Amino acid sequence: MKKGFVLIVIFGVLIVISLLAVAAINLMRQQSRVTEHRIKRKKGILAAQAGMIHAIEELRKNNDPSGNNALTINGLNVDIDYTDDNSGPKGTDPVTITISY
Repeated sequence: MKKGFVLIVIFGVLIVISLLAVAAINLMRQQSRVTEHRIKRKKGILAAQAGMIHAIEELRKNNDPSGNNALTINGLNVDIDYTDDNSGPKGTDPVTITISY
């Protein structure tokens, strides 16, 4: 009788440990995805800032920064779109930076 009860207790403990292991693995997988997303987002922000600096520098040189200036920054494609039409705030020319990742 005691041997059967011990066997049932051991199986119960193994099931609880297995469920805890599965929960821990799922939590780690989820945290990994969140971390990956944060890294991609941060890389995108930095690439957009670098693209904006590039666009400002080209404008300073009286060059149009849009069009065929295919930039790759941090492994991300940076597309610069400059419109010389005074349609931005207070009559400024808008510059749009698009990041593909």
